[in-house]
Amino acid sequence: MDTGAKVSVTPASSAERVSGPSLLAANGSSIATYGSRFVTLRFGKRVFKARLTSANVKRPLLGADFLRQHNLLVDIRGRRLIEADSNKFRKILNDYHELLLPTFSTAEAKQGVRHFIPTRGCPVFARARQFILQMEKMGIVQKSNSPWASPFHIVQKANGGSRPCSDYRRLSAGPMPYSPHSGFFGPSGR
Repeated sequence: MDTGAKVSVTPASSAERVSGPSLLAANGSSIATYGSRFVTLRFGKRVFKARLTSANVKRPLLGADFLRQHNLLVDIRGRRLIEADSNKFRKILNDYHELLLPTFSTAEAKQGVRHFIPTRGCPVFARARQFILQMEKMGIVQKSNSPWASPFHIVQKANGGSRPCSDYRRLSAGPMPYSPHSGFFGPSGR
């Protein structure tokens, strides 16, 4: 289950692998698709019919389209799906139906939370990598106006997934003196 995925996918069989449109992964890469197929899924005693996109993926993935179609909520702590029609969350979902519609926007966060970290010394800076620029174009991230920036990359998790990771070693090292030999703020010496 991936609540951030708009489309549910399943690995394509060799017979299905005929060229089709592509999906865009969160990291900006392209995922080939080969049409779709209807499947029957059983979760406990419940049976669901779902239309999954056949794609060049290793594992099946149920996304927001499946949750919306069957009016389901994800209970992460309880590791279960909850029927929205039969519980107290239905009114919340009716009032805030956009919660089940994944969108990426450059608009300000609705909750108005702002983070502030007091810093000292000269700023530490790293240029944005290509996939970050692609995520910015998609509206997943937005450019900061801070002179401080640490390297950011995607690392592979033990279960085969991936997660974002920042490298704060230079930031944690503390203030760096100005080096007249290098022409920039950084470690002094040649």
